Amino acid sequence: MDVNDGCIRAGEGERTSPSFWALLKEDAGANKVTPLRLKWWFLLGFRMENSCRGAFLRHLGYLLKRVGGIGSGCDFPRGFSCGAGLKLPHMNGVIVSSQASLGKSCKLYHQVTLGISESSAKKGAPSIGDNCVIGAGAKIIGPVIIGNNVKVGANAVVTKDVPSGCTVVGANRVISVGGGVMTSLVPIIHLQKFPTVAERRVICTPPRGRARRVKTVYR
Repeated sequence: MDVNDGCIRAGEGERTSPSFWALLKEDAGANKVTPLRLKWWFLLGFRMENSCRGAFLRHLGYLLKRVGGIGSGCDFPRGFSCGAGLKLPHMNGVIVSSQASLGKSCKLYHQVTLGISESSAKKGAPSIGDNCVIGAGAKIIGPVIIGNNVKVGANAVVTKDVPSGCTVVGANRVISVGGGVMTSLVPIIHLQKFPTVAERRVICTPPRGRARRVKTVYR
């Protein structure tokens, strides 16, 4: 029996989707893995479980995913929408919600979490665009929308939308394309470039009874 017979193929219906073999081929190429690596079997099981219609193939995919993920703590549940070319440099501790979505050619480092917000006012999971890089330990929580070509730094926390082409560091702190820094994820004045030492003015304000504090003001 051809396993592709029970899978969603391109050309079927209005919303077409490639077979899991095509997705697996791109994933394996991005990660440079072969069937001799557990990661290959994890990716195979994940693609089978999410792409196949037949219950037998879905359960087989779940089993292969569990075997391939032994010792890694990586969890990609059924329902997680992920584009082709997913790259996992290290699978350790990657936790993803079943409601999350990820675009094409994205990279997830270890200890990344794409989770659902516990707030009753903002329920939902992240939606991430194409060609994004999520650094080690980053947490993206809630129904946030991440644009294309976004880089999320290590240990960053993202709970608000991020426009395309930006870099996120810390807690919702964005570095724009031009190098300017935005203190929050809302439209404010962008700096054309990050000021050099010669372009900034340092004001020393010594509080009473405490060590002198240095404050930097940008022109």
